[in-house]
Amino acid sequence: MNFTSAIQAAQITCSSQADHVVGCEYISAEWLKVRARYPQIFNDSDCGTEVGPGWWPALETSFQEIVRILDEKPGLELSIVQIKEKFGGLRFYTDTHQTIGSKLTDADMSEMRRAIDAAVGQAERRAGHTCEICGEPGKSRATGWIKTLCDTHHERVIAQQQEREAQWRA
Repeated sequence: MNFTSAIQAAQITCSSQADHVVGCEYISAEWLKVRARYPQIFNDSDCGTEVGPGWWPALETSFQEIVRILDEKPGLELSIVQIKEKFGGLRFYTDTHQTIGSKLTDADMSEMRRAIDAAVGQAERRAGHTCEICGEPGKSRATGWIKTLCDTHHERVIAQQQEREAQWRA
């Protein structure tokens, strides 16, 4: 299954605002496939994702760049610590350390860290105007939670909230 199929599955199977946050097992299986493509940065990490499939292409672009940086000058190991949505934006945390016997200088390490931070920043900026659910253009919206959504998913979330409120009042 590819991203388009995963996104379509998320649109069909998710019934509440929180469901799209990789709470659906079907989507979690897709996330495991994404992780498997980047063993250099997910190694023994049990890092999942707390973001919807609409942001996965931005993450994959960042992962590809990080792997390129690490391959260019061996000696630095990176682990993804956490990937989440917070206040409608992508948050992406990493941990780096020099491998035993590495010949990297402090200047090399600083240069690589800056390049990795730039790759992470690019994914975070791209997610800021991309619907977290479907990947279409979106914007930050307050719906009880701040989420980055396209018009269609924003309307869907509002309708679901109104439905839940009506059920609560009944």
